[in-house]
Amino acid sequence: MNLKLRTINAPIDDSNYKATTHSTGKIGFTKVAAKNMELNENKYLEFATNEGDQGDKSLYVFVRNENKDGFLKIKKAGSYYHINARKLLEKLQIDYESKRIIFDITELSYENETVYKFNGREKEREKKSEE
Repeated sequence: MNLKLRTINAPIDDSNYKATTHSTGKIGFTKVAAKNMELNENKYLEFATNEGDQGDKSLYVFVRNENKDGFLKIKKAGSYYHINARKLLEKLQIDYESKRIIFDITELSYENETVYKFNGREKEREKKSEE
């Protein structure tokens, strides 16, 4: 038997590389997102939009080691990371109270820096049943 094997590198499953809005105005990160973005409680997020393309509704996020005006501090609850983004979401007119926004995250390079593209999709929030 002539056996010659070639290994196959399986692509990384980034299907859970996401962040989601909470009805309180927080944005929570999956464990995969937190790991890939190297989030911790000593870091901050800086948000940007694409001025070069008015049709681009994505958010662009830089992870920063220092705080400046307009940056959002990363917080941790249990094993999950989040930011308090209510004011940012309101400024961007994102309806986080009645819609759940799920951001699929893609890592890009911009001017020799890593930036994370948050491409959002909306889902109606389920109404809590009153008993």
